[in-house]
Amino acid sequence: MRFKIPKKQPANFRASALYLSGNTTKLSPDRVEWVETRNLQTESPEAAAAIMAATAAQSTRCRNPAYHFVLAFDPKDAKAGKVDPGIMREIAIDAIERLGLSDYQALIYAHRDTEHPHIHFLVNRIHPQTGKAYSRHNDGKRLTALVREIARERDLNIAKERGRDKARIPEQELQEDFGDTRAAVTDAEYWLARRNNRPPIPDMSWEDVKSLRERVAPHFYNATSWADLSARVGAYGLQLQRKGRGLVLVRGDEAAKLSQMGKGVRLTELEERFGEKFDDWELTRIDELVAAEKRKHPIPGSENMTPAQLRRADRLRAAEERVARKKTRDAMTELDHAQMAVHYWKGLDAHYRYGERRLFRAERDAAYAHSRHDRATKFETRWRESFRESLSVTFKDPAKAERIWMKMEAQFGVEETARMLKEKPGLAGGLRGLNVGIAKDETRKKAEVSLRYLKHRRSRWRRAQQDVSHWNDKIEDGRRQVKIAKRDFELIHQRTGTDAYLHKMLGRALERRAAALSRVTEKAIRASNHAYDYKRQLVRALHEYEENSRKNEKVKEMEREMPSPRF
Repeated sequence: MRFKIPKKQPANFRASALYLSGNTTKLSPDRVEWVETRNLQTESPEAAAAIMAATAAQSTRCRNPAYHFVLAFDPKDAKAGKVDPGIMREIAIDAIERLGLSDYQALIYAHRDTEHPHIHFLVNRIHPQTGKAYSRHNDGKRLTALVREIARERDLNIAKERGRDKARIPEQELQEDFGDTRAAVTDAEYWLARRNNRPPIPDMSWEDVKSLRERVAPHFYNATSWADLSARVGAYGLQLQRKGRGLVLVRGDEAAKLSQMGKGVRLTELEERFGEKFDDWELTRIDELVAAEKRKHPIPGSENMTPAQLRRADRLRAAEERVARKKTRDAMTELDHAQMAVHYWKGLDAHYRYGERRLFRAERDAAYAHSRHDRATKFETRWRESFRESLSVTFKDPAKAERIWMKMEAQFGVEETARMLKEKPGLAGGLRGLNVGIAKDETRKKAEVSLRYLKHRRSRWRRAQQDVSHWNDKIEDGRRQVKIAKRDFELIHQRTGTDAYLHKMLGRALERRAAALSRVTEKAIRASNHAYDYKRQLVRALHEYEENSRKNEKVKEMEREMPSPRF
């Protein structure tokens, strides 16, 4: 007996439920031995997924409410009669209770399409009543203890401790059971994508990163320039793309950090070795792309057209170009060019977003520095007045006392100056009030009390002065950063045009790829001479295109069957 927690957790309940139930392309419901539900009142995968999604919507903080794990059994136990459908159902219910998931919504499927019997658990982490999320902290340790306990109680074989990966179900075997799931999106990526008005890019799984690093890492050490490195990783269907203040390797809809490719693979170190900033090279590439776009024949008479006429003429020219490409290129060649165009325009869009975000951050940081400077100035004024008020209460000539204090402070420091004046107040002038014998008037008593607080008030004033100086430097630095960010963004804007233009060109590239995908087959892609990663990316794009085409066809068919409204 063993368990598996997939690195790629489900992105939504519906797709996961359909995969588990076998109600998808290339899968069959016959793979299901039995199904069990918890707190759902239905066994329909679509209805259950809708209920779980509605419950998950109660939480605004949890971005990954779907939780999937697997329990698998040794085929020898199944042959010995220790594991049958009834026992598996008992183990599944027992596991739910021991993990503290009894009150949560769950779909449980037992599959029989492999030699090892196994159970899939799809759990909604959001509690139906409280709306709180089930914590996954140390869930690996919890499942390890659970498997050991159940195996010991039922005399089942347990996987040997041969390392973290070998003791669990292989990732490929899981994907065959569960389909092509996507990696879960982190909260940081979710909010960054939301700010930048783009779809979130999930991280690659640990297994994918490891496999990719083995093939791609040498190119980072052998490349001699950004253009060389871009061409090398492009052969694997990868693209260098800006994300935050660093770079990521993007493959389709997944990304891996640059630092995950090996020691020394960092943006700053690569820029130093290549002798060129990545942003400067990206601007050069933008110039090449825009120049190539401008080299196309202009639309005759476009200067006299209305915007609507220009859009129609533009669409007509695009259609003519598609027809010309079909006549002059084979399907795979056209798909390669279309995929490269999608990569380029996505990269430009990411660079545009980076420049936009960088300018926003610089302006935000500059505004913050101004607000903190104003706050520090108020504190500096308050503590300066407090210190001088204490001097006026303590000494007969407060102006003279302040001059003497500052002179002594410059020579001895605040601590020593305060100590010396406490022992010999006359060093800064006479104290206020009278002291006759052992009798002191009220003014002298207040002066001596005030003398004890001079050190504290001067220390706070000095700290406030340092804060004002610090935020002055920050304001100057902020001005420089805003100036640099504004200049760089204007350069990007001049080269790429508006945000709408970028979206338009990216849309054209996607349309071109869709047209190319309609002409190729999966067999042709697998038979091509491309790298494995690139072929896998093309196959995934082809599957998504075919799935979207089927959905669109169903929508059109439903629209045709709907009766026309009568007025």
